[in-house]
Amino acid sequence: MSHLARELHRQLWFIERQAKDLMQSVQSLLSDGNLLMSGTDGWDEAQAGAIRTEIHDHADECDRRISQAQAEVDEFRQRLAGSG
Repeated sequence: MSHLARELHRQLWFIERQAKDLMQSVQSLLSDGNLLMSGTDGWDEAQAGAIRTEIHDHADECDRRISQAQAEVDEFRQRLAGSG
């Protein structure tokens, strides 16, 4: 594998790792938010539900973008493998 191919592979791996870390952060945010809202007086179910919905929507959008980026990374890797 050439130096350029190794460097591209390293960069693509880094992108994939960042995507996984982002999704873990979103899941942690949802979990922390649920704990905070259930353990703190003053939150009514309508407020908590609206916040949960926003977090879920954000998580879904992150997941869509990550899936798209991973598909593009996989396609790029295949093109690299085919040209190498």
